[in-house]
Amino acid sequence: MQPVFLYGTLRHLPLLEKVLGHPPATRPAHLPDHSVAWAKGETYPLIVSGGAGIDGLLVDADANDLARLDFYEGAFDYETRPVTVDTAGGPVSARVYWPPASGVEPGAPFELSDWQRDRGDVTVIAAHEVMGAFGREDPRQVGARFPVIFARAQAQMHTAEWRRPRSVGRAIPHDSVKIVEDHFDFTGFFALQTLQLRHPRIDGGPEMEIRRTVFRAGEAATVLPYDPVRDRVLFVEQFRVAPFVQTDPDPWLLEPVAGIVDAGETPESTARREAEEEAGVVIGALHFIARYYPSPGATAQILHSYIGLTDLPDDLEGTGGLDHEGEDIAVHVVSFDRAMEMLSTGELANAPAILSLQWLAANRAGLRAPA
Repeated sequence: MQPVFLYGTLRHLPLLEKVLGHPPATRPAHLPDHSVAWAKGETYPLIVSGGAGIDGLLVDADANDLARLDFYEGAFDYETRPVTVDTAGGPVSARVYWPPASGVEPGAPFELSDWQRDRGDVTVIAAHEVMGAFGREDPRQVGARFPVIFARAQAQMHTAEWRRPRSVGRAIPHDSVKIVEDHFDFTGFFALQTLQLRHPRIDGGPEMEIRRTVFRAGEAATVLPYDPVRDRVLFVEQFRVAPFVQTDPDPWLLEPVAGIVDAGETPESTARREAEEEAGVVIGALHFIARYYPSPGATAQILHSYIGLTDLPDDLEGTGGLDHEGEDIAVHVVSFDRAMEMLSTGELANAPAILSLQWLAANRAGLRAPA
């Protein structure tokens, strides 16, 4: 067994259990002449030589525990160093995870309670996906994907807090479904997760067991820019690989502006940011349309759709998007009447465009009245 001294977020026992894959056994320990600081500009801590000492936890890691800890900390490019810590039973030789020599600087003193309040829940959820890559990927590759992993984790956390009204059907709770098997087949910008589940039957009969693979993505926001004075809407046009693999003869789609809700963002701030990045427009008032699953049978994603009031002058059309995100976007401004013709002919072939225009048609008079 190898004693490992934990000084940062792994003192949060739910996270440590997720990383180890079993409930942890820990004991208090103290490391003299060191301190803990936030990594400057980041959301995780690092150890610093010098200081009043660190009160932490000691875990006795077997070979598998150590491999899993190395993997998780390796995603941050951390490696172990030997230290001697004080315990109730006397000094103990241990290992501690140390940041890389360059690229990470210490910031303000780290407080575990602050991290638990702001990042604890989402980090535990993210760790499930991170550790799903254990034994399959290099941890640094996983660390490079932390922004999208945490976006998915935030989406899952927000969904768990969502309370929809239900007036029809049976309200069968989430915790009535039992997980028999759960693993990630692939993790990248998106993820594929396979689950074996047992769930109650609607008619109250014996539980049904099913095996399903779901496509996991973070929350996304869509916004259809609308100029109530000129009575115009804006669409972005871009290549979409899903229609391409479906052998759609025309895989360039006309859509509202859209983007993944990054960790720490709200859907509203995402809608505004994406409108500037993709179309070069600044959104004024945002009008909420709906929060919904685009394809709940296979896709674990929620969309937040909006109409965004803005100014759409004659010379706005052109190109947009961010090259480093692989975006190649054309901007098109059309009259409301023309957009409704496109809707009726089937020219618009994606759910957010259809839903947004239908909402706009029902609410257009109210939006135009102040203009």
